[in-house]
Amino acid sequence: MLNRKIAEVMTFPTCSVEPNTTIHRAAELMAEHGVGTLPVCDGPTVVGIITDRDITVRATALGATPDGWKCSDAMTVDVQTCRTEEACDEVLERMARMGIRRMPVVGDDGHLVGIVALGDLVHQDAARAGRALDRISEPRAAHRT
Repeated sequence: MLNRKIAEVMTFPTCSVEPNTTIHRAAELMAEHGVGTLPVCDGPTVVGIITDRDITVRATALGATPDGWKCSDAMTVDVQTCRTEEACDEVLERMARMGIRRMPVVGDDGHLVGIVALGDLVHQDAARAGRALDRISEPRAAHRT
């Protein structure tokens, strides 16, 4: 994985949602695209991230109704992003340290260009990714602020 850049391994997002999208629609999009995470964007700028876990655990636990809650009600707002030219090693280490499995990728202008997942990095260096997964899987407090 040495010297590889995020741009070489990232996935181009099939979709994102806006903050006012209902969690019902977000769940539909996740099912349609076979993903568990959607960047939440205000225009081209990432303002949050919503996961299937945010919808099924966080929102449901708080009594959310699928069409009554918006992504902004359940999303993680202190979303970590990386840039296309960052080294895979550095991003993997940051993901492990922060306890996250997916990270939106932004261009130099700060606009969403893709997403990198632990799985994308596994193909580059399975041993390091496995160690990162061990750290990510440790129980910790929620990432939402």
